[in-house]
Amino acid sequence: MILLIAYKILLVNNSVADRVANYIRAIYVDEFQDTRELQYKVIGKLTRNNPQIQTMFVGDIDQAIYGSLNGVAKTSKELKKITNQFFKEKTLTGCYRSSQRIVNFYSNFMSTPYKIESRGQNKDGTGCIYYDYEIGKEYISYAVKI
Repeated sequence: MILLIAYKILLVNNSVADRVANYIRAIYVDEFQDTRELQYKVIGKLTRNNPQIQTMFVGDIDQAIYGSLNGVAKTSKELKKITNQFFKEKTLTGCYRSSQRIVNFYSNFMSTPYKIESRGQNKDGTGCIYYDYEIGKEYISYAVKI
């Protein structure tokens, strides 16, 4: 509700939007794939009112986990349309959390495949991968065992 009211104020009163936008030098969004439409609209309004605001979106559309909370992963083309800014895409190819075996397994499910190299201390570990062909994807979060 607070975000909606803030957006409505920015939308209705352009002088307020200008004033707020002029105080902001940069907007950095981590895990952008979990960002809601309303949040994108607020960012878009501010960057359109002040094109000098630097923006950076960091995340991985294959790790969008908050769809139930209306998180939306936007492409760089969609972000450009929202913010009126150009985005330079970069890809991180190193993983420090998982073994290469886990990384390779994950790679089977990537929407846009690219090579990822495990670089952590456990890069040569085997990890645990379990297959359950009977569970639907909507129930997978309940079945994950730690």
